[in-house]
Amino acid sequence: MARGRNTKTFSVTTDLRQFEDLMRDFVKGAQDAAVPAAEAGAKVLYEATRNLTPVGKKGHWFSGGLKGGKGRYWFNAGNLKASIYMVLSKDNTFDGYATYHISWNYKKAPYAYMVHNGTSKAAAVPFVTMAYNLAATAAQDAQITKYEEILTARGLLS
Repeated sequence: MARGRNTKTFSVTTDLRQFEDLMRDFVKGAQDAAVPAAEAGAKVLYEATRNLTPVGKKGHWFSGGLKGGKGRYWFNAGNLKASIYMVLSKDNTFDGYATYHISWNYKKAPYAYMVHNGTSKAAAVPFVTMAYNLAATAAQDAQITKYEEILTARGLLS
C-alpha cells in the first residue's frame, strides 16, 4: 500500500449543533410544560376526590379540637366536600418539576381524618385513597396529553 501524499483519503464530519439546539428547545418546552401538565393531572384527581367525598343528608355536630380547643361545632351537610382543595406547592415546584396537593382543609373540616380513616364507632370511608386508585391512570393520561399539546404547539412534536 502506498504511503504519503498520493494516498486517496476521505473525511467524515458530524455537526451536532442543530441536534443540540433541538434538544435544548425540547427540554425547555418540557420544563415549561411541567406546571400545566401537573395541573391537568391534579384536576382529574381533584374531581375524583370531590366526587367520592361523602355528603351527609343533614348537618352534624363535631366535638373536639377545632383550633386546639374543645367544644361542639356545627357543620352543614356538604361541608367536607366543600373543604377539598387543590393547590400548587410552591416549595416543591421548580424547573421541570411541579407538585399539586389535593386534600381537605383541616380548619374547615376537622373531622375529615376520622371520616377517611374511621373510628371505633364508624367505618372508614377513604375517599382520597379511593379517588387516587380510581383516577391515577386518567390523571397520567391528562398530563401526557397536556405535555403533547404544549410541545406540539411549539413545533417540537408533530
